[in-house]
Amino acid sequence: MATPQTPQTPSRGSVLKRYTPFIAVIVVLAVVVLVIALVSGGDDDNGGSVSTNTDANGSTGATDFSDVPIFYNEAKEKGTLDDYTWQDNCDTETGEVAIPILNPPPCVPAAEGVYEKEATPPEETTAPVPPVGSVSFATPKSSSLTKLREPPRSMRKMLSGLRSR
Repeated sequence: MATPQTPQTPSRGSVLKRYTPFIAVIVVLAVVVLVIALVSGGDDDNGGSVSTNTDANGSTGATDFSDVPIFYNEAKEKGTLDDYTWQDNCDTETGEVAIPILNPPPCVPAAEGVYEKEATPPEETTAPVPPVGSVSFATPKSSSLTKLREPPRSMRKMLSGLRSR
């Protein structure tokens, strides 16, 4: 009979040995934060803000929105509605384009030469389209698809040899 052994208590390693992986992760994170702080930080006089408002000469200044069209409601507030030709589908009560969607866009003046009411439709330059019933689809007698269905001659000889056995 074997004598029972007394259970051994697991040896406890040092504290440093147990927490080394956690310390390594914290050190790596600290290095990453330090690198980010050094790269993004600096002695900027403007507090980290960057001005992108430049004119044609490259100098910063007031932004010019002369190429942005005026909205119907803005022209109504300024009293300059008659100075513009508005689109045909502009709802004058709401100042929005009269289309059945949840958030319609605001009305803007009609582009020059595009929405003129006096414009005539362009002349028809294409050939008339024949009625659908008169179109016939001819299929070629020998198409590449029928050639794929027939095995090549060498394959036919081999297959005939196998069938005769």
